[in-house]
Amino acid sequence: MIQPEVLASCVADEPEGVGKEVPIGKGKVDFPRIIARLKQLNYQGAVTIEREVSGPEEIEDVRAAKVYLEGLIG
Repeated sequence: MIQPEVLASCVADEPEGVGKEVPIGKGKVDFPRIIARLKQLNYQGAVTIEREVSGPEEIEDVRAAKVYLEGLIG
């Protein structure tokens, strides 16, 4: 449960299975629900995007995640 005391958030996504990671919005994490709950709590902090790859793929994935999350945040 997300409590009203949330000060920061770091987001990543994963497919079915443990220890793997995929670009945000491509896995099983319900980001629309999470962002909606943060809005209910009037969360005003940062949303840090985490991606466990490096190089051009990392940059592309983080940019795409930013666009996706901004669409949810409004």
